[in-house]
Amino acid sequence: MVRAMNATVERGASEQHARERAERVAAIRKQHQDQASAFAARAVNIDRHTVWLSIVRLALFVLAAAWLASFVRNHDNASAWLSALASGGFVAALVVHGRLLANKRAAESASGIHQRHFQRTTQAWTAFALPGQLVPEDHPYAWDIDLVGPGSLLQRMDVSHTVWGERALLDWLSAAAPTRDILERQAAVQELADASDFRRQFELSGLAEGLEKLSGERFLDFVQRRPLIGPALTGILYALPVVGVSVVTLVFSGVLPHAWLLALVPQALVVGQHWRAASQAFALLDTRRQHLEAFSGLLRTIEQHHFETPLLQRLKKRFEVAGKSPSAHMRTLANWSGWAELRFQVLFHPLLNVLLMWDLQVLLRMEAWTRVVGSRVRVWFETVGEIEALASLATLRSLEPGSVFPEIVERDQGLTAVDIAQPLLPVEVRIGNDASIAGPGAFLILTGSNMAGKSTFLRTIGLNAALAFAGGPVCATAFSLPQARLRTSMRVRDSLQSGASYFYAEVMRIKGLASDAAAEPPILFLFDELLRGTNARERTLGARAIILHLVERRAWGVIATHDEALCDLCDEPGVSCRNVHFTDLMENGKMVFDFKLRPGRAAGGNALAILEQAGITSAPPPRAPRSAK
Repeated sequence: MVRAMNATVERGASEQHARERAERVAAIRKQHQDQASAFAARAVNIDRHTVWLSIVRLALFVLAAAWLASFVRNHDNASAWLSALASGGFVAALVVHGRLLANKRAAESASGIHQRHFQRTTQAWTAFALPGQLVPEDHPYAWDIDLVGPGSLLQRMDVSHTVWGERALLDWLSAAAPTRDILERQAAVQELADASDFRRQFELSGLAEGLEKLSGERFLDFVQRRPLIGPALTGILYALPVVGVSVVTLVFSGVLPHAWLLALVPQALVVGQHWRAASQAFALLDTRRQHLEAFSGLLRTIEQHHFETPLLQRLKKRFEVAGKSPSAHMRTLANWSGWAELRFQVLFHPLLNVLLMWDLQVLLRMEAWTRVVGSRVRVWFETVGEIEALASLATLRSLEPGSVFPEIVERDQGLTAVDIAQPLLPVEVRIGNDASIAGPGAFLILTGSNMAGKSTFLRTIGLNAALAFAGGPVCATAFSLPQARLRTSMRVRDSLQSGASYFYAEVMRIKGLASDAAAEPPILFLFDELLRGTNARERTLGARAIILHLVERRAWGVIATHDEALCDLCDEPGVSCRNVHFTDLMENGKMVFDFKLRPGRAAGGNALAILEQAGITSAPPPRAPRSAK
């Protein structure tokens, strides 16, 4: 009776918490929907203005042309002045039209950002493009806990628009950071979670090329290449164009005969000699000017924002070079990159290139820029990536009501989780659970019927631990754990190519895990049905040996199993172990699951009941033949 009453009270409190979370998520969804609609309406309004401005621009062009024609015919000064005024108005309208188009694109992009945030609170985020950065298939936990791949945590939370940000976020989630770094990231993540306007503008700055990730790798190849223009060629570039322009001016003024145009031959020879090398250098920046402008926008957004937390302040201090802001340096290079594109103007580029040695002049300025700034560019990109990774964690924090930052405790303490939930499930269907593991050398044996939630619980622990070690928020009302090396064995794959069976592949994985189990910090293991590729007796003995080998070396964690014999480990003296389970319930003749973690062993399985629901009735075992009397 008392146990039933306690269960009812716990269920009621859990349902109350779930309702409160659902209400807060509904408010967050409405907020992002409203903002998406507002920005979309702004884009429509701007579009109306651009239509009217296009008509005005056309009218000004026609008037300017008409008054110019009148001036040519009648030579009246009034027509000349009116044509000039209309031309000036046309140019002004052209500038304003360009700005309106830019504002329209920004409003549409901002609407898209809020729409994607809304989708991150539902299952719609599973349709997002998969991140391009992946981890090896033998990563110790990333694939098992859905950290990467379709329907993964990275797919849901990544808001970066550079490969550097995506890479930084994946690196942080793929390995535990030192405790000091975790605490600094937590403070920075909270600051960015509260700075929604900054995060939106930061995303907008990286959206110059739609949703394509900005790389900058070819740009780094440019700044790291060996300079083409040395001191001798620099002197030629300053001297010969002056001579060439002077000769051409004097020839076409009639002061010198046309034969003097041969003075341009040395310039043509120098240009021809270096044409291929210059073209190869420019090719590294071809189609990347928008990337430079986008990176400049990202840097400018960081420069203009005042940060409070030490980590963000330190990241911002990495940028200053030669008394100028990094965005100013990037704009300078983007401008020179624009001048380099004149080489595609085939009508006048050859003449300009010979007369002024144009390509080499532009390359000279670019290489001068590289000598001053080039060594810092990789640091800039990496720093932008770190801030993007923090912004991704901050986005998760802002979209997860009730999420908390975990406490990193001393290494001899254990894991304590209150109302811990799966971050990949919509809040409406999440079921929170309380869980605790005593610490190094202790473990839980998790049993339960099929589909009751064992594997999901393991991934819930794994994903929240990965978030905790990255410095991010966790889906729980309280969560503490010590520094640990997360390791899993849940989705081991066999390999036809190497001839490895499932059992052998799993043994090789466990071997790698066990070989360094004695190192620090201790291993936090999550195992799902160890050694399922062999018979029941050997599976029990092998799993028992693996677990005892690990816990003797201070490893700790959870093992999910259907093997009832393995539960007996918790009855052995000297073994720090607890049995916990999930179960199914029968309501109106149907099997249902409440996904609540309970103490003790599971009472039994549900495989036969599931088969019956599928229309497969189990036949009684055949009778043994009667012996002849």
